[in-house]
Amino acid sequence: MSKRSKFLIYWLCFALLQIVSVFAMEEDLSFYGPANRGFSSIYTLPFKKDKQGLQNGYFKIDLNRSIAPGCASFDYEKIYNLATSHGETIRLPASISNGVKLNISTFAIANLTLESYRSLGIEVSPSVKLVPFYEGCKNGERNAFYRRTGRNGGEGEINFCFSQGFTPAKIFDVVSHEAAHAILDALQPRYHKNGGGHPIGAFHEAFGDLSTLFASIRLASFQYQSPSHKNRKIASMIRAEEEVCLAPGLSGNGTCLLRKENSDLCEDHRNSVPFRSFFLRCMNKELERNMALKRSEKKTAEEIVHFFQGLLVHTVQNVPDFESLYDFSYKMIGFVESSPLSMLMRKELKKLRIDLERCKACT
Repeated sequence: MSKRSKFLIYWLCFALLQIVSVFAMEEDLSFYGPANRGFSSIYTLPFKKDKQGLQNGYFKIDLNRSIAPGCASFDYEKIYNLATSHGETIRLPASISNGVKLNISTFAIANLTLESYRSLGIEVSPSVKLVPFYEGCKNGERNAFYRRTGRNGGEGEINFCFSQGFTPAKIFDVVSHEAAHAILDALQPRYHKNGGGHPIGAFHEAFGDLSTLFASIRLASFQYQSPSHKNRKIASMIRAEEEVCLAPGLSGNGTCLLRKENSDLCEDHRNSVPFRSFFLRCMNKELERNMALKRSEKKTAEEIVHFFQGLLVHTVQNVPDFESLYDFSYKMIGFVESSPLSMLMRKELKKLRIDLERCKACT
């Protein structure tokens, strides 16, 4: 082989390596943890991102804000620096560094939530713009929302209302919940056609809430190296989840925005509670049943969560429409082999049937 050919091959390999490094670069990013589940306030994990900024094939931080610079190195205890396109490094003032922290944290939590699904071999690829400092909400409104902007499911943007120096993007559960709306839209685009008051809208909210738990469990899988410690942590989260306040204090008076009461029984957030309760109770009952098994037959708490998470996604992908949350739950159990698990799920379904069917007519 000639020197020219060797050089050409070397150059092509180097160019390919450079291209791959741009699109598959892993970088340690820090984010606000789910403190309401007994975690610390800040965590750092490696996430894939483009070399040029806070984006990858799934999420992209909106940089059209003076408070939201593009590329930044982030360490909770250190100074925040902005890397310009010319390779210069600019020391950022505190007011901007807070914006950088929020951008990176929002990007990381959204990716952690997606990773909780993709790590199970579930193929789902949303394409979402994240706007941590959205200024288009009503004055003083503390809210966040996903909306589809493309033709395909999962193509959209998530806006976090920025008002009076506050953005809900700082709260783990809010970011994870909204990212889950995009994930569900990508998994089952047909759910998008049904708006508020339809059981599918309520299921969207329940899926978002459950995904905050799945993302927290994914975080635990990284943080707890000891299998016994990890198992205890995950089991305790499953047991306590029905009592966990999602987005504590978000409404400004100590209440939970995502679980606040509404006089309309078919309002999506309120109607989501029965299915979330059914799903969590089934996991709890299976956890209890598992504890009584022989050691050789036992599963870890993480394996139990992964089974239920996979079952949820399988049902979503194979049930494109349903009349009520009871209908969806009944069909979900149908995908479980006849076993003690399917029996306990049917028992829990019977207990909650009235609540799960209450909005059947809201179509």
